[in-house]
Amino acid sequence: MDVAAIEIDLAGLPRDVSRADLEASILEAAPRRWIHNPHLADGRAELERRRALRQASARRRAQALAATYAKAMQELGAIRPSSKVFREMTRDGFGTSIGIQVSGAGCFTVPPGDWQAELLSGMWDAYQARQTTTFTAERALARLRKQGWVRPQFARMSDQEVAGAKQEQVGFGSPLDAIRHWAAAVTFSGILMPWRPGWRVQGSYLLRASEARGRRLLPARRASEIKGLLGQILSCLPEAERDGFDLKAWAAAPLPGRGHSAAEATRFDDAKYEAFKAALARLSSDARYGTHLDRDHLGLPLEGLAGRKQAAARAKSEAIRQERIAREEAATRARGEEFLAAARSELGGDADAWAATPRRDLDGLSPLDAARSSAAGAHAASAAVQEELRRARLQAISAAEAEEARRLLRVEARKLMPPAHFDLYLKSRRPELGGKSPLEFCVSPGFVPRCIAATLPSRRNRR
Repeated sequence: MDVAAIEIDLAGLPRDVSRADLEASILEAAPRRWIHNPHLADGRAELERRRALRQASARRRAQALAATYAKAMQELGAIRPSSKVFREMTRDGFGTSIGIQVSGAGCFTVPPGDWQAELLSGMWDAYQARQTTTFTAERALARLRKQGWVRPQFARMSDQEVAGAKQEQVGFGSPLDAIRHWAAAVTFSGILMPWRPGWRVQGSYLLRASEARGRRLLPARRASEIKGLLGQILSCLPEAERDGFDLKAWAAAPLPGRGHSAAEATRFDDAKYEAFKAALARLSSDARYGTHLDRDHLGLPLEGLAGRKQAAARAKSEAIRQERIAREEAATRARGEEFLAAARSELGGDADAWAATPRRDLDGLSPLDAARSSAAGAHAASAAVQEELRRARLQAISAAEAEEARRLLRVEARKLMPPAHFDLYLKSRRPELGGKSPLEFCVSPGFVPRCIAATLPSRRNRR
């Protein structure tokens, strides 16, 4: 009859229950259930309607996701991988492990080659940064989100939306599905191995990646070394000489006399590159600290600097020469003054005239000039002073002997000669005395008897 009715179960009440307790049980406490509710059918109909609406909305959402995914896949089909990381990983020999088509690839804004190369490179980066050797799809997805490579439409999807889209579009998958499918695929290449909660990166891959990256980065590292040396060289130039220098053009152009460019040198074998780097380092040292720049300039604008260094070197050399001349002149004056002082002390008032007189034993130089010429000359001049002293002493002795001889001659001659003839006898030259006068002949007391015997024998005998 569609009459609303409920059943209240009072079977548990005692027969002598009070009216108040009975009332409380009927209104509140006793168990009860609906026997029939005429609104229940309406409620079920409303729930069914709402369920139908949700299903329709989910279907439309799934269809929209599927349509967006299909369009995204069409767009990606016309795009080739172009990221720097893709090129690097391909050159490093990992091309077969990237660019794999997997379900869910349409969730990204870049083709599989780009995002898979990013994840493969990230494994090595994570190991270098944190010594991490595990790989999870969640962490990988976070890396791609940071790159901005996840399409916003697929960034946040419920499991129900993913399931619905898969029913609408073959090959549909979430971003996590795509990463997991790719990770499963590269396990066969020895890069990953299953490891809860994801995968573990094989050590053989890390070693290969490290070696490949080292080879790949070597030219860039060498280019940085060359750029650093160039910076040192160019810092020695005034701004006007640096302004016109084009580093890129210089690096790309063949170097004068070498047949290769600096850019090509970064790819030489180790020995050849080190030789080129050493030449650049020597040029840098010469530019900063050297006095000359006569080496190969390697095409750098160093002519002005070379000219300035040469001029500075000449000026310095001339200054050194003038300083040396001044020292030599000072030394010459000092040796001369010292010599004259010593000569005056030894020879007395005639020292200046004697010191200025040339001597054969000093190669025609005067003692003063010889002393001024060098230390050896000063020694020879001092020896000449001692020789002059010895000569003067001998001369003085000879003079004293001659004076004594002439005194004796006069004494003996007076005994034998009349006074009127005495002076004439002393001064007259005699053949018996070799053409000398008695005064000239008697230079020693021992000559006096010979002179008397030769010139006055008869008279002596007569006496």
